[in-house]
Amino acid sequence: MKKLLRNKNLNSWRLFALITIPMSIIASYAWSQIDTSEPVQVSSMIQLTVRLAIPWLYVAFATSALVTLWPSIFTVWLMRNRKFVGLCFAAGMTWQLVFILWYVFGHYQHYVVAAYTVYAVAVGVVGYAFLIPMAITSFKTNRRHMSNEHWKLLHLFGMYNLWIYAYSTYFWEMYYYDDKQIIDFVYFWAGFAVIILRFAAWAKRRKTAHAAVEA
Repeated sequence: MKKLLRNKNLNSWRLFALITIPMSIIASYAWSQIDTSEPVQVSSMIQLTVRLAIPWLYVAFATSALVTLWPSIFTVWLMRNRKFVGLCFAAGMTWQLVFILWYVFGHYQHYVVAAYTVYAVAVGVVGYAFLIPMAITSFKTNRRHMSNEHWKLLHLFGMYNLWIYAYSTYFWEMYYYDDKQIIDFVYFWAGFAVIILRFAAWAKRRKTAHAAVEA
């Protein structure tokens, strides 16, 4: 296992390419199969691309908790590559942004009638407002322009905000829409599991810190 996870193809930018190239092929093929003059079909691409992206957000968000709760060769490998997994999510959301803009500007009337809500716009705008600077400051050349404290705050609050953005999507699917699919259940419960892991890891770190003080 250790030797496998040290393989160059499973680390750094090669791992990023290994994930994002198939994701882009799927998105490109689906795009080629739709009629972009039909707003419903453009909307379906928004749904597809977010489904491609969200697993990588969940993995990146859960990684530090997994290392705390179950330190192992695998979780250490995840931590080492967390930045690249997060960038895979950003790549998937870039695809989504393309189709959101196409939908809004290409089919504005349909968007206003069928999809517009103040909540959805607010959550989406705030999500991208965090995602873009988070992606930019993932690189050392850009990170050096921020203090370590500000960088940590950006990425901490950004990850929670992006989790809310993703999880709320499937919360609404589960409780307010009738066209539920199996993947909606999977993403809803996966998102719930991720936040439980985060709280469990926080509790473990807190308990360890208290034990160290008392010792």
